[in-house]
Amino acid sequence: MIDHFVGMYGEELKIARDQYINTCKEYYKNQCWSVEHGINPRCVNSICEKYDITQYGLDVNQSCIIKNTGKHNNKKTLIHFAVDNHMYLILDDVMRKSLVETVKEEENFNTSLLANEENNIFFMMIMIL
Repeated sequence: MIDHFVGMYGEELKIARDQYINTCKEYYKNQCWSVEHGINPRCVNSICEKYDITQYGLDVNQSCIIKNTGKHNNKKTLIHFAVDNHMYLILDDVMRKSLVETVKEEENFNTSLLANEENNIFFMMIMIL
């Protein structure tokens, strides 16, 4: 993941491999961490937050397990699968667009369900009173 991230954003962010590793060390500050331990999706997410990068981490079922929405959306979105303790970067533009649309549909579906549930709870409260 380190080389992929630096390859995608190194020039733009002026970040080299060592700087990325140091950022990971900051994330894991209270733990005995080294590159050999790997980088978990939460660490990648915190780095994306730091550099204002939109990121989608997906599981094997293409469900979003972690995401960060950048404020400015002026950098290429980082999209990857997190499977069996490995991260697989998605570079194909057609696949990237499809996955982002799938995540957006999931969010809209979940949001509409929650909205209906809140209305039902409110309605039930009125009925009880």
